[in-house]
Amino acid sequence: MSVILAAIFAVDPALFSGVHVPYWAYGAKFFAILFAVRVLSQLTVDAGDRKRMMIFTLLAAAFIILFVVAVVLA
Repeated sequence: MSVILAAIFAVDPALFSGVHVPYWAYGAKFFAILFAVRVLSQLTVDAGDRKRMMIFTLLAAAFIILFVVAVVLA
């Protein structure tokens, strides 16, 4: 689950265009986000807390994706 969340946050539309940052920067961003998500999920003691944290992260990712799509289409 952490890998999926990190991938969602690391990919942006510029990756598929001709003008983007180097590919290694996307890899670094992916591993930084993966590390942050793993640390935050380990800080939650209760399984319910862990589930709420993952739901919040998924909702945040969905919001960011919708925002990026809206900006690109505008």
